[in-house]
Amino acid sequence: MIDKPNPHHVRWCKRLFDGLKDGAIWGVPRSGMIFRRHGDKLVWEEQMPHMADMPISATQLEEQQEREFESISAHFGAAGIKVLKSIRLM
Repeated sequence: MIDKPNPHHVRWCKRLFDGLKDGAIWGVPRSGMIFRRHGDKLVWEEQMPHMADMPISATQLEEQQEREFESISAHFGAAGIKVLKSIRLM
């Protein structure tokens, strides 16, 4: 969990969100996560599946994506933007 969001990252998140039209997507390459803007919210809708030739296990990928979600939620949340998981990912 993030103790205190980085103010620089919070500003970056606000600018990114403001640049997304409703329905637009944003991808996070390092963790294979895809988010979509839904009105005033950002929703994690898709994720890269694990493949056998990856240098990490399926469990490690899932843990990485969960940590990434926590960080993204904290930083966007500090900018006043709610971040949710799609019902498919719950």
